[in-house]
Amino acid sequence: MFDFDDFINNYGSLSGEETEHEFRTAISRIYYGIYNKALNHSQTSQYTNPFKKTNGLSVHIDLQNWYKTWHSETELYNYLAQLHALRKASDYDLKFSSKLGRFLPTIKTPKQGYFEAIKLKNSIIPHI
Repeated sequence: MFDFDDFINNYGSLSGEETEHEFRTAISRIYYGIYNKALNHSQTSQYTNPFKKTNGLSVHIDLQNWYKTWHSETELYNYLAQLHALRKASDYDLKFSSKLGRFLPTIKTPKQGYFEAIKLKNSIIPHI
């Protein structure tokens, strides 16, 4: 099986240059690893109602809602939603902060977003 912990640690870190594209790429890689770890975790036998992945465009939001609705893991839902918002901002928003809205209104730059993504990653890992 693919080692998402190794992926997160190696590709979700900086090489030392601290450029905007490096911050944006690291945020995206952190999210990719965390999302897949959360997805794998949600499909384990420990849950009586495991998450069933759909082919819809909202599978990321569906996964967040599954944690909130079926398992009352509101804190994990919030962390995943915030990290997802950071990933969308880093991948699609040239101004970066306009897509963060209600999730992270104080984050204005990719550098701030990267350090917030690290905090969220460290908060999520113990749950999944």
